[in-house]
Amino acid sequence: YPDKDLADNYCRNPDSSEKPWCYTVDRAKEREFCHIRKCKKRPHLPTTTNCFRLKGDDYRGKVNVTTSGVPCQRWDSQTPHRHNFHPEKYPCKDLSENYCRNPDGSEAPWCFTTMTSLPRAFCFQIKRCAEDVEAEDCYHGNGEDYQGTVSKTRKGITCQKWKEKTPHTLQHFFPLLPNVRLEQNYCRNPDNDSHGPWCYTMDPNTQFDYCAIKPCGKFDS
Repeated sequence: YPDKDLADNYCRNPDSSEKPWCYTVDRAKEREFCHIRKCKKRPHLPTTTNCFRLKGDDYRGKVNVTTSGVPCQRWDSQTPHRHNFHPEKYPCKDLSENYCRNPDGSEAPWCFTTMTSLPRAFCFQIKRCAEDVEAEDCYHGNGEDYQGTVSKTRKGITCQKWKEKTPHTLQHFFPLLPNVRLEQNYCRNPDNDSHGPWCYTMDPNTQFDYCAIKPCGKFDS
């Protein structure tokens, strides 16, 4: 959590709990909320409605179905799934109606679903804001030599680490090119795909996708 300032033993809220907390030195109590009074006025934070930035903490749009089209459960309802995300406990997260939100710092906006066999699911169909998917790099040819650090797909979905087996099991159907290093979750092109660098994604419903990287200009060196 590099952006949460988890310094020393100060009270913090890295997982979007209802208030700041810390781990305790009491073996009988792992963690506890801190006694910090709430500010009278909430700071004005920029929000988005048609797209989301980063993990979508500030998304306030009205999409209310999951990526696969399953309707979302209302946040103020405990059926069909019981949960602890009560709207009154998270006033800054705008848990209104059954809209996709991200109150716990997950990968992207999500919701509890109305399907009993599917407790919660992401809303990856919400587009990322343009500035969030802007390519930081470019590639030559088919990108078989690309060694950059872009780790998002063209739709803004975070790439799965090459060494991980979830949410997708990697298919070893391609002969690895000798110059390809499958590092972290960086976009690569190990099978010399003609569409350019790609990656497995963190969306369970999208096994892989091409990355937000543009071909280098014709006369680039």
